[in-house]
Amino acid sequence: MILLRSNMVFVLNQITLRVFEPTFSVMLTVFFYSQQSFQHSKTILVNGNGQ
Repeated sequence: MILLRSNMVFVLNQITLRVFEPTFSVMLTVFFYSQQSFQHSKTILVNGNGQ
C-alpha cells in the first residue's frame, strides 16, 4: 500500500514536471525578450536615431 502511494506521488511529480517545465521555460523566454525589447526601446529613446 505504501509502495503504491509513493508510486502515485512519483507519477504526479512526473506529470507536474512535464506540464510546468515547458510553461516555465516559455515564461522565462517571454520575460527575457520583454527585457531585451525594453532595453532596446530605451536605447532608441536615448539615442533618438533608431539605431
